[in-house]
Amino acid sequence: MSVGEVNDLGNLYYEGHRIFLSSALAEEQVGLEEISDRHAKIHFYGVSLGVIDVYTGKLLHFKNPMPSSFTSETGY
Repeated sequence: MSVGEVNDLGNLYYEGHRIFLSSALAEEQVGLEEISDRHAKIHFYGVSLGVIDVYTGKLLHFKNPMPSSFTSETGY
């Protein structure tokens, strides 16, 4: 796993691509786990945020296999 730095605008530069994550992550570090030749998973404090397609530089949706327990109780 490598470490990437999110800039002050919320962008991450990875493999020559600029990827917008979130301005909420400005100036933070994220973990980048290579999961195949084409994909890298983004981690922030144990939470998987998404998957980068290294060929296109697009951020792919990461579906959490565990449903949140909060949704049924609080309605969020």
